[in-house]
Amino acid sequence: HRLRTGSDLCECNIHRLRTGSDLCACNIRRLRTCSDLCACNIRRLRTGSDLCASNIHRLRTGSDLCACNICRLRTGSDLCACNIRRLRTGSDLCACNIRRLRTGSDLCACNIHRLRTGSDLCACNIRRLRTGSDLCACNIRRLRTGSDLC
Repeated sequence: HRLRTGSDLCECNIHRLRTGSDLCACNIRRLRTCSDLCACNIRRLRTGSDLCASNIHRLRTGSDLCACNICRLRTGSDLCACNIRRLRTGSDLCACNIRRLRTGSDLCACNIHRLRTGSDLCACNIRRLRTGSDLCACNIRRLRTGSDLC
């Protein structure tokens, strides 16, 4: 969306932007399975808070940086960051907590690039970082497969 309109709207709104639906792209699991256990709701599920897990970085820092691309940031894989913990351990714990899970720190997983490199560049920019392209990392799956799935 930013690429098309100059807006800084979060990639999480990609589904709404494309379809007019209020279903956040982060709800892809619900869209595919009819489950109401949206990855975005992991914080609510654990704490009873209505604060969306995808906003954890913004809530703590005021930044709109999304935490969804941690797996892609580290590995270049199209596997959803939310599944990184499950992929490694079988646990359903959200990938946003990967840093906390490993270190006890409350730092959001989307800060992993900054934590490793000192750069403030968002994980979403991994494609640009690797290739020089301005294409958003969250579009990598669509770019490779033609699928609109985030």
